[in-house]
Amino acid sequence: MKRTSIFIIILAITASAAWAQAPDADRKKCTTTTTYIHGLQDNFGGGPDPTTPSPALAAFLGPLANPATYDYNAPNNHFGDSFRICGCKTCGGTLEVRVRHTNPVDIPLNDGITVGLAPFGPRVVSALVWAAGDPPVKTLTFNLDPAKLNEVLCAQKTDSPWLDVYVQDDTTIDYIKLTIFQP
Repeated sequence: MKRTSIFIIILAITASAAWAQAPDADRKKCTTTTTYIHGLQDNFGGGPDPTTPSPALAAFLGPLANPATYDYNAPNNHFGDSFRICGCKTCGGTLEVRVRHTNPVDIPLNDGITVGLAPFGPRVVSALVWAAGDPPVKTLTFNLDPAKLNEVLCAQKTDSPWLDVYVQDDTTIDYIKLTIFQP
């Protein structure tokens, strides 16, 4: 019960932070909050958790060596997972990713995270995972811009568009939590 209460409190804080960035008119239109969680939130324990890449992400990862799953702890691997979103119109959202350096450590400072639709033309997020001096384990949080998110999702012209997440290549992923705000 305590773990559930903490999860709900963290979810409420995360959602309210992203919600506060939306203009008043948009906030009044957005009445649905959906949270998707992939990978077990087990602090990198319990063995590898599966991924579910979209067809586009699977094709993107295909020629790359060593695709990784959640909790897969080895350097020089490419991680990819996808989320099916209910509808393309959003008011933005948040993305939370729990990461750590692989063991053995290779060169994590050049690792990036990309969010969009593979092969990643328009992007919702494109950033480095690590900066000099970062702790070896941390949680990344990104506020998802509604205009960029809608561009990626609505371009697919389907009721259940994909949102792809790609991380390379010396970073282990514990879980990804995606929260989407929709009208």
